[in-house]
Amino acid sequence: MAIKQVSVNLGNLPGAISRLSTLLYREDLPYQALHISSHPEGIKAHLVSRSTDRLISFFTSYNFSFTEEPVIAALIPAHPGGLHAILRLLDRADLIIHRLYPARIGEGTAEAVIIETDNPALAETVLKESWIEIIS
Repeated sequence: MAIKQVSVNLGNLPGAISRLSTLLYREDLPYQALHISSHPEGIKAHLVSRSTDRLISFFTSYNFSFTEEPVIAALIPAHPGGLHAILRLLDRADLIIHRLYPARIGEGTAEAVIIETDNPALAETVLKESWIEIIS
């Protein structure tokens, strides 16, 4: 089951990322993954949280412009080339990866990755069929 990534436009203002971090800290809003990227319309922060509803409410209350996208959270196999195995499976399924970034999942040492693709349902199926653990 795909999870939600919330992407918020921060504009092109100095200190925008720091201000977002301050607000998230003040509101005690935890997130498991954060990716910052630059786009023609400005800086975007992409977040995955177990508290997606709280995150959306937060962005709404502060009048941020945001979107929600389905993404996959997958545990990286704990062997050399583990991430490569995931990428190879998605490539063989002709999936386009739009965004890929690390995530902190649980209290253990397992490494996870957030994957935004053109077809999250197919990506999930392909990975599960090859025994890649998906986090929902």
